Order: sequence, then structure tokens, then C-alpha cells
Amino acid sequence: MLSWWTKAASGGAAILAMAAVASAETSNHSGMHHQMQAGQSQAQDQAMNSHMSHGSAAKDTREMVQFPPDMQTHFLGNMRDHLQTLNEIVDALARDDYAAASKAAAERLGLDSPSAAGCRPPSLQQVSRPPGNKSPKPMTMEEMMEAYMPEAMRGIGLSMHTAASGLAKVAMTQDRAGTMAALSHVTQNCVSCHSSYRLR
Repeated sequence: MLSWWTKAASGGAAILAMAAVASAETSNHSGMHHQMQAGQSQAQDQAMNSHMSHGSAAKDTREMVQFPPDMQTHFLGNMRDHLQTLNEIVDALARDDYAAASKAAAERLGLDSPSAAGCRPPSLQQVSRPPGNKSPKPMTMEEMMEAYMPEAMRGIGLSMHTAASGLAKVAMTQDRAGTMAALSHVTQNCVSCHSSYRLR
């Protein structure tokens, strides 16, 4: 009988010891997990702070372009429509709808689109009134573009609209690689302009 109790006690002690070890391992694992989470969170916070610090420290060296209020409102509306059009072109190409992509590029971004009027060379649009003109007749948007937009900025705009007309033609061939290259040519001009100029 004594031997049985001795064995039982020994077995119970062994079980308790194993449970204690398991508990300690679980506790250590949990602690390590929390430490890893804390480390990851700290690293993410440091990366975010570094990014924010870099952004706040960087000086915006783009040229400031000052448009009259009405012109600026119109111009920003054009920019938003350009972005919407680019999104529609990408969506159409994702569906292999080259005709829709070509139509959007030609009618809303190309040289014949309404938004291209202000970017055309002076030889294609006669502007006789300088900035601050006192004529009772309001200046057209095309005249305002000619009067207030820097020549180099207008040149980038013309290049973008020219590239969009090229995209419209290439898209009709249904050549995916060629179409994507033509689309990239359009967006390269967008990046160039936004990297060089800003509005007040």
C-alpha cells in the first residue's frame, strides 16, 4: 500500500512539474510574442515619424503659378477630369475595350479635346489682351491660359495632349504593349508638370 501511495505521489509530483514547465514556456512564449509586437509597433512608429519628418522638412521648390480665381477653379476642374479620364482608360484597357480607351483619350485628353485649347501655341490662337487688361469684355479661358500660364508649363500641357492623341491611335491597333507605352507617355507629362509647378 505504501508503495502505491509513493508511486502516486511521485507521479503527481511529476505531472505538477511538467505543468509548471509548460506554464513557464507558455508565459515565456507569450512574453516574447508581446515583445515582438511591441518591437514591430515601435519600428512602425519610427518609420512613420521619419516619413513625416522628411515630408515636413522638404522644401517645395516647384514654381508657383498664380491664376485669377475663376481660371484656377476651371484649371483644377480640368485636372480632376484628366485624372478621371486616365482612370477610365486604364479600366477600359483592363477589359480589353480598346475602342473605349481610344475614344476617351481622343475626346477628353487629345489635341482636339476642349481642355487642349489653352495649351495650343500662340500661332494657333491670337491673344491681343495682356494680363490686367481693362476691356469690358471678359477674357476667354484660352486667352487667360495664354496670358497667365508659363510658356514651359503650356509646352508640357501641349506635349501631354499630343501624347493622348497618339494613345488614341495606338489603342485602335489593339497592341497591348504599344498602348501601355503610349499611356505611359501621357502620364510622364502629367508627372513632369506636377513636379515642376504648383498653384497658390
